[in-house]
Formats: sequence, structure tokens, C-alpha cells
Amino acid sequence: MILGNKDTVVMIGDSVTDCNRARSIGKYPGDLGNGYVAYIDALLGYSYPEIDQQIINVGVAGNTIRDLKYRWDSDVMNQNPDWVSIMIGINDVWRHFDQPFNAPSLISPVEYRRTLDTLVKITIHHVKGIILMTPFYITTSLDNAMRQETLHYAYIMESISRQYKTKLVHTQAWIDPFLKRTHVKRLSDDGVHPNPITHMILAKAWIHEGIEG
Repeated sequence: MILGNKDTVVMIGDSVTDCNRARSIGKYPGDLGNGYVAYIDALLGYSYPEIDQQIINVGVAGNTIRDLKYRWDSDVMNQNPDWVSIMIGINDVWRHFDQPFNAPSLISPVEYRRTLDTLVKITIHHVKGIILMTPFYITTSLDNAMRQETLHYAYIMESISRQYKTKLVHTQAWIDPFLKRTHVKRLSDDGVHPNPITHMILAKAWIHEGIEG
């Protein structure tokens, strides 16, 4: 367990992180939304009651890596975090499928890599650590085009994690075994937004690979 008493963890991302968290910033248990961020806070309180951590949720639905860049100083650095957790990428992929003709909205793999690299680089020496959570897509079809592209962006995140020696949560690897044991609709209605079971999977994965592994 690498999380220290009174450590502050800023968790940033898109709708998977947001989950109706309080505005302007979700700082307290009742403000953390109804997704994996709140589950992490509860599981930490259950498993490590001696650790009085401060979880801050600054996820924003619809965000891409480009959006994170624009609000990084205000929503991350200005919170003076000890740890930063980033889950981003599914919208960067999705726009290529649901808005393929809206060129300004498309985030190429090159832009995704360059921007994530920049955010990690400017942050890593100001915090105890960074936890990267790979994007995922929930489907039983292994050759699904969106799944394959999501894995591509996840691989980019993995390579940046290796470069900067961050913690990495392999979300797809945690989700896939459940797809063999239960119906896909129990995990997500659209392949992108998790249902409660998947949020619990993400929370357990974050604790195991992010702060215990």
C-alpha cells in the first residue's frame, strides 16, 4: 500500500470518472459521484481505515485528452495533489466512429500520445506518483473495430507509463474475464459507460494495480 495518511488523490477523466460528481470539484464522499471514484473511496475506508485519504473527482463527461490539457492547471495542479489518476481515451476513439466527418473533434493517436506525454512530464516531479488507467471498450466481439482502436490507444498509454515509470491499471484485462461469466448488458448498456458492476471492477483494479501492486 503506497498511499499515505492524509494523501490527496486527484482523479481526472471523462464521463466514466465524472459520474454526476459535484461541481465545481467533488471533494467529499457525497460529492464523488456514483462511479468507480466513489467506490475507491469507500473500499479504501473499508480496507484501510487508518488512511484518511482525500479523493478529489474532476472528471468531466465528454472530455478527450485535449480537454484535459486545457484544464490541467486549474483542475489538477492547483489542487496540490500527492497523486494524480488519469483515465482518458475512450472519447478520443469514439469520435472517429460517431463523428467521423467532424474533423476538428478527432484526436489522432499522434495527438493523444503527444498530449498525454506532456501532461505526465509536467506533473510527475510535483507528485508522489501518477496512476494511468487505460481506456476500455466492453464487447464480446474481439475483432470489433472500436475495441481494436481502443486497445491501440491503451497501448499508447502503456508505453508512456513504461517511459515515466508510472503505475498502470490494465482496465480491459480486468473487464474481459467478466464478459465470459455474465451478460454484456450487466457491465454496460453501450460498451462505453460502465454499469455498477464494471465500476466496482475498475475500483478493485485501481486499488490492486495502482496502490497495492
